[in-house]
Amino acid sequence: MNFIFLNGGMGDYAAWQRSIEWLCEKATWIHGALIVPTYFVEFAEHFIGKHKHWTVCDYKSLEQIPKVNELPFRGPVELQRESLNATGAHLATCGWVYFTNKEKAPPGYEYYSQFEQSYLDGMELPDEAKGLEQGKYAIFTTGMTTDSRKVPPGGWVPIIQHVIDKGLTPVFLGKDTMITGNALNIHTSFDPSIDFTKGIDLRNKTSMLQAASIMSRAAFVIGHDNGLLHLAGCTEVPIIFGYNIALPEHREPLRKVKKTYNVVLNQKELACYGCQSEFNFLINFNFRKCLYDDLACMSKLFSNGGDKWKQKIDLVLAGKPDVR
Repeated sequence: MNFIFLNGGMGDYAAWQRSIEWLCEKATWIHGALIVPTYFVEFAEHFIGKHKHWTVCDYKSLEQIPKVNELPFRGPVELQRESLNATGAHLATCGWVYFTNKEKAPPGYEYYSQFEQSYLDGMELPDEAKGLEQGKYAIFTTGMTTDSRKVPPGGWVPIIQHVIDKGLTPVFLGKDTMITGNALNIHTSFDPSIDFTKGIDLRNKTSMLQAASIMSRAAFVIGHDNGLLHLAGCTEVPIIFGYNIALPEHREPLRKVKKTYNVVLNQKELACYGCQSEFNFLINFNFRKCLYDDLACMSKLFSNGGDKWKQKIDLVLAGKPDVR
């Protein structure tokens, strides 16, 4: 049986991975091939490579599978407008539905796949990252992939400065393009008002596993609803996670260790906040753009010099739990 991770991005794949692990471990009669984008191969192989009746296949190698067009596939291979996204369901829940026909994770599998810290500590890193001292830097994931999650110009600038003022080095992660294997390759934009020379710029310089290693030793990882935050969810690093179209119950990384600090609005601040979660499904609308075309939610999330974000940073550094 072939299982396919192509209709989505890094966050989707990281959230779906646990359901594939369950199949490897519990459905031992299945000999499976997990077909993934090139950049995700090393992640998938790390978690399922020990299962000899499974293999990981780069989507570019599909033509090497005999009679591939005659083989059954499980996964979101439908058109984007027809497939289940995270509307009304957690990203991880989508994986269980797609691949195991389960409505929720079985006991013991409720959380994202977790890296062993010893494995991450042994990772060879880019030269620019080798001098980073554990807990002395903060990871910023500032890339923007959809119009509906576009950060206002300059929105990150005062937050980056706040981190510098706290004595931490900003480290920037992300890639310009993630090749997903379908027609919707994910192109990332970065706000030109950010001065990346104020920290260590590792954009386009790491693999997924290198990024996970670097994030795992940071004081925290901060960003707005992007795939790297879900990759961070496979470690124990504190995450400061911003939301606008989807609410925390549909996006927050699932971990045994509760270290996610949510940057949110409430509906008194903006009635349409959490539109994708609250509206559920709208015909011919996938929430890649703002329904009202004003992105008021993003303006409010980053208003007052990013105060909402700074408050969460201060909580993390003080070792205090999130205030919900």
